[in-house]
Amino acid sequence: MNAECRNSGPSVDESEPRKAPIWVYLVAYVIPYLTLAGVALYWPAHSAPFGIDFTDSRMATMVPSITAYIEKSKFPHATAAYLVLSAFLFFPYFVLASLYPIINFGSAKEARVVVERFKSGSVVRVVLAIILCIGLIFCAWWQNGQQFNLMPVNDRRGSLAVGGVLSNFYLVVYFMVNLIIMVIRFRVGGKSWDR
Repeated sequence: MNAECRNSGPSVDESEPRKAPIWVYLVAYVIPYLTLAGVALYWPAHSAPFGIDFTDSRMATMVPSITAYIEKSKFPHATAAYLVLSAFLFFPYFVLASLYPIINFGSAKEARVVVERFKSGSVVRVVLAIILCIGLIFCAWWQNGQQFNLMPVNDRRGSLAVGGVLSNFYLVVYFMVNLIIMVIRFRVGGKSWDR
């Protein structure tokens, strides 16, 4: 009976893939996304509450694509707040994903598969991946506030709340720089990639 009692509890399977702790996902993805969705839905459209005006902020005016989104938006103050605050709210993602790339995959097992495939490829693949990332950052910098019919972020607040992350310069930079870091880390084969 004692042996049966000892074995009846939850067993720890050593072969089970390791995953990032739940707090990492909350800090990196969930809390910033929900906060930005609230900003997109409830920030005043044509006024600066509490004297905070993101439309004239340095982070909005120095990026041509953000300026274009603000100019074309039906709710410019909400769009400016969304695009500027995303740089701060998703910064923890950038830091955590740079330190713990496993959060981009779901489990260490999935990450190992990607790493092995990537290591078996040529150096040309690495160079092309880095060039593609730099090209996407450049496109996100210069694009002129385009919206798609599926997600009209300039016309509807709900679309900005759901799909605004796809058109955000700062998030594109975070994801692409993180991808470059992972490409270099995977290619070099450092021991800390699966932390």
